[in-house]
Amino acid sequence: MDSVLPPLVLVSGFGAFERVSENPSRAIARALVRRPLAGVQVEAVELPVSFARAPDVWDGFRRSLRRRPALFLALGVSK
Repeated sequence: MDSVLPPLVLVSGFGAFERVSENPSRAIARALVRRPLAGVQVEAVELPVSFARAPDVWDGFRRSLRRRPALFLALGVSK
């Protein structure tokens, strides 16, 4: 019998910036990996707070996956 994999959800959160040493978006992304909603698999990545570096980190993360995601969830915070 073939097993059906749950939908894959990709979540991105950002790292520290300026006076924000613990970015809530990173904390939420990590929490979703530890305790995903029922019926889904969650993978998360921490992005640098940099327009120049973030796209490369995101693209590398996506290339490392073994299957196509069903949903992308991008989290952020504003001061």
